Amino acid sequence: MNHKVSFKRYRTTLFPDWAKAQNGFLQSKISVGLIDEDDKDFIKIDFADKYIGGYTIGPGLVQEEIRFITAPEHIVAMLIAEKLEEDECLIMTGCEKFSTYSGYSKSFKFKGNYIDRSSQDTLGRKHNQWIAMDAQSYHSNPESQFEAKNIIRDLNKSYCAFSASKTNLSAIATGNWGCGIFRGNAHLKVNETTSYYTTYYTLSYIPHHSTLHECFNGISVHNSNDVCSNGTQRFVIFDFRRQETS
Repeated sequence: MNHKVSFKRYRTTLFPDWAKAQNGFLQSKISVGLIDEDDKDFIKIDFADKYIGGYTIGPGLVQEEIRFITAPEHIVAMLIAEKLEEDECLIMTGCEKFSTYSGYSKSFKFKGNYIDRSSQDTLGRKHNQWIAMDAQSYHSNPESQFEAKNIIRDLNKSYCAFSASKTNLSAIATGNWGCGIFRGNAHLKVNETTSYYTTYYTLSYIPHHSTLHECFNGISVHNSNDVCSNGTQRFVIFDFRRQETS
């Protein structure tokens, strides 16, 4: 069936004052699984490289590359989108999924054909939407991600992506953003990428998987001003950080 796809670059310069923000996390949840295998009508987050597509045309086989390979209409974005700036994300709507897979990274394997039976919107696009938000690399200095300026950077990037779609008000499906080669801390990402109407997907085999549930339950009773207040490190995520590095 013929359909259309669309790509929209979104930019915002109005970010919350995180030290004063009062919104909580009570309508979010944590789930085990993969974002792209969930059939619900969520807006799904592409853990993107700042150069959209990353190593899709090359050796890459992690979340973004796998999505682009199994739904290759996304590859068009690599031709038309310039590097994402700190206040930008990319909305990709209607890209059809053509194949299934098993594994991840070195264990990735083509599994079979996939028939995408998604309905279409009034513009002829399939009812699926992915928003690319680029993670910051902490590969050379993982501890620096706990600095206030970097927490705020990641909070702002998440805010930009989560507020990008003005017409699609579905819940957000996110997960361990930048927690692979970029060496992001999964417990920190729970705090940085969880907001109202969010489902956080985590792979069952990642280190400290069980503590993510405990961490999530901890932030559920806190307000977002606990994420970063005057640059201090005083909320539940840092307890896990100290345990991991001790």
